[in-house]
Parts: sequence; structure tokens; C-alpha cells
Amino acid sequence: DAAIYVNPFEVSDMVQAMEAVANNATLRTEAIAKGYIHAQKFTPHACAAEVMKVYQQTMST
Repeated sequence: DAAIYVNPFEVSDMVQAMEAVANNATLRTEAIAKGYIHAQKFTPHACAAEVMKVYQQTMST
């Protein structure tokens, strides 16, 4: 939910999305906030916890 999806084969879609972000402060602010929340999934601590979970699952089988 932190991304703005476009058809990668349609340049006009990309242009419209970039213009929307550039010209709409509310959209831009919401995207930034959602991006920060999404980025928390990839902190070193979160990644290490996921690796440990995989190790534990592997060892228990």
C-alpha cells in the first residue's frame, strides 16, 4: 500500500504518476508516511529475526 503502481510499458502512466506526486501534497505526504512504515520491515533487527525464524523452522523439521 506504500507504492503507486503504473504500467511499466506505458510512459504516459509513469508521467501521470510522477506529476500526481509532484503536484499533490497530500498524496506525496501519504506516500512518504507509508514508505517509512513499510521500510521498518527491513531494519537489520527485523531481517535478523526473519533469518532466525527460518533457521528455527529448518532445525525443527
